[in-house]
Formats: sequence, C-alpha cells, structure tokens
Amino acid sequence: MKKTLLIIQYYKGDAALARKMIDLIVDFQAGVSEEAGVMLATRFDTPADNQLVQKISRRFHVYTHTGRRRGVGWPAGPNDLWFDTMQYLHEMKQAGRLQEYDHAVCMEADDCPTSPDWITRLRAAWGAAQPCAVMGHIHEFAANQPHVNGNCVLSLEPAFLKRVAKVCGCGPDIGWDCVMAPLFFHLGAVNTPLIRNLYARPTLSRSEFLNLKATGCAMIHGVKDGTPLRWSREAAFDTSS
Repeated sequence: MKKTLLIIQYYKGDAALARKMIDLIVDFQAGVSEEAGVMLATRFDTPADNQLVQKISRRFHVYTHTGRRRGVGWPAGPNDLWFDTMQYLHEMKQAGRLQEYDHAVCMEADDCPTSPDWITRLRAAWGAAQPCAVMGHIHEFAANQPHVNGNCVLSLEPAFLKRVAKVCGCGPDIGWDCVMAPLFFHLGAVNTPLIRNLYARPTLSRSEFLNLKATGCAMIHGVKDGTPLRWSREAAFDTSS
C-alpha cells in the first residue's frame, strides 16, 4: 500500500482549534513519518501559516494548497475548499505528481486522533476494506438518506479523482458529503468504527472520550470546544498516574 495523505482544511475562522489538532498530530508522530504526508488546504482568504508549515515539516512531508474558489460561510466555504482541493489533486495526479499517495484522510479543525498509532490503524483498516473508494462513519442526514461523513478516508486513484472532478461542486444549502453520497455508494463506501462522527457536539467528557477510545476509535469528529484533544493528549502523555 502506498502512503496516506492527511488533507487538513484550514481557514482563519477556526484556525486556533486547527492548530491544536495539528500540534497533537505532530506530537503523536515519533520521527519523520514513513506512512503519511500532510496537505494543508487553506481557504482563499487564509494564507498558509509559515510557522505551522515548518512545525508539520518536522514530522511529515508537507504540501500546501490555497483554495481558488470563493465560497464563504457554511456550508459554501467548506464545500468550495473540498471540491477545489479534489480538483487540485486530480491535476497533480495528471501531472505525474503525488504518485506515492493512493488514499487520503479528509480532516477539519474539529477532528481529533485518539492515540499515537491512529494513522497506522486507519491504514490497516483501509487496506482490509479494499476494494472500496471511501471509508468512514456512515449515518443518515435525513430519513433513509445515508451518507459518509466528510471526515473520512478516500481514494486518490486517478479514476476516482476524475469522477469527483466531474461533479465540480454543489449548492450552498447542503454539505458536499451529502451531495456526493450517491456517487460514493456507487463506487464503494464502507463503514468503519475507527472514525466516529459526533456532529456539532458542544463538548465531550473525559469518560466519553475514554469509552470511545476503548472501542477502538482512531479519530473523533464534530466536537467544537477542543475537549477531545485535551483528553487524547492526556491519555497519551500523562504519566502522573
């Protein structure tokens, strides 16, 4: 299996939380990663933070991409940034670049890896799930309308990126992951307990985090106050007990 590309969407409105998540990802990585690289995908109005890029580069090969579309607000901003990043990846693959990567983990500021081996475990699950195009937390966004939450693992194979690029974008009233659901299921979507979506949860208690971690969850999405990052860091590095 080729390497994993961690695609981190980044914009000024939630940059503080994103930096805390990135700090944890970097601190979890012992030495330079041979499993993964990082693409910092920034919104058109949010230049890449050079100090942040330097920090990431201590542990990962790092790429940057500034969004070319102009969507703002929710969900238009994340939609435009995601579709533009997928288009950019398609262009890079066509140009013969990024050939060492065959799948990506799409991440936002309210994600949290739960343990230092999170990349290794997601990679193993992705390999075991093949053939598929997308792997993540499948749930319903409306009655009988399932989708894979956008914080997921997806293919970077040229055929998949070409199909995604043909979609081009979506309207400002629904998230891209809901719009893409029919195509993802058509191409092959797999549910995994390693990714847990807790959409718009205001907070997460320590006991809730530890319960999720005990089930084998590798990445939590959707908690807005950063508490999962605190509990994850404490679980990995607190040696006082």
